[in-house]
Amino acid sequence: SSGGVEVWVPSQAPRWARRAAAEAAGVRLDKALVHTTWSGGAFGRRLMWDFVAEAVAVARRVPGPVQVVWTRADDFA
Repeated sequence: SSGGVEVWVPSQAPRWARRAAAEAAGVRLDKALVHTTWSGGAFGRRLMWDFVAEAVAVARRVPGPVQVVWTRADDFA
């Protein structure tokens, strides 16, 4: 979204993901849009929001959309 940040994220805590996205993008909270996708077998890991901040940090440095995929080992760590 123009002047804001938009993320599609498998999150069990979309409010926290939205806050993480806004902070990582350096925008106001009302300029952050989160689309919650299916979480699958997250085993509670999707309560975290660190991967949202990582994706936004990468997106700020490249043109176009990004997709961040962690290894299974990193996801469970």
